[in-house]
Amino acid sequence: MRANAPALVAVLVAALLVSCSSAPVAVPAGRPTSMADRQRQQEEYRAGCMERRGFRYQVFVPRQPEPSADERAALLGDYEAGKRVRSTYGFRAFARFVYPDDLKADTSSVYENNPNDRIRQHMSPAQNEAYQEASDACYIEMVRALTGKSVKGFVDHFERAQRAMDDAASRELDGDPRLVALARTYGACLRGEGVAVTSILPSKVGAMASAGVYARLWAIGRKQFPEIPEGAKYMPEISAGEARPYLEEEIETALADLECGRDFRPLFNPRQLEILERISQEWGLDW
Repeated sequence: MRANAPALVAVLVAALLVSCSSAPVAVPAGRPTSMADRQRQQEEYRAGCMERRGFRYQVFVPRQPEPSADERAALLGDYEAGKRVRSTYGFRAFARFVYPDDLKADTSSVYENNPNDRIRQHMSPAQNEAYQEASDACYIEMVRALTGKSVKGFVDHFERAQRAMDDAASRELDGDPRLVALARTYGACLRGEGVAVTSILPSKVGAMASAGVYARLWAIGRKQFPEIPEGAKYMPEISAGEARPYLEEEIETALADLECGRDFRPLFNPRQLEILERISQEWGLDW
């Protein structure tokens, strides 16, 4: 699929199949805490909403690959676990091409068999347009019903949730004196490795190295598809052989980033994950 990253966001943009009325809806007293339960609740709401509008929609909650012990530890900032994961996947930009059958290399691939895609394949252009209108309206209603948030659509929903997460991270992390000092050292180390560092704020510095890798990925996509807008994030089409040299460079950068942030991540990552989960539950999105 030629969508932008993160993977889940790309898939949701492509799979907006939802809609309904504008009447006030009560927010459920209890909200699911796991990603799978949240997705199922959303899918069941979509299916009911689409059915009321005369359209078929099949509940689809794709099975996500279970994270390994190393992946769980790496998320919390464990250096050795992070080294083992990054030595294979880097930042998971080019690994998807080199290891096309490995779900851990590209988690967006779990969405490629959505049965609702087949429903629309047999529709006329007019039917597809009507379906999409219902889909868009249902999405707005679903968000309001399940989170209490009023949004204009998926893009607005994601952008507002992203801003909420960025604001929380900035407010809660960027003023911590110890994190500030560690981030300054982290940024200086990255510059020494040739990484372009535009911010040494604790909430930003950890994304500097991966941002450069993904910028290269999107640049290849734009070169292959010059008709897309300038600056768009478009997934290229490249073979495993073509991607391997890029992945090897990516892994080098990812390991250098890991080394530079060795003292920073064990303190930062657990706090960032707590913010991520809190905002994810509040807005009904998963990153």
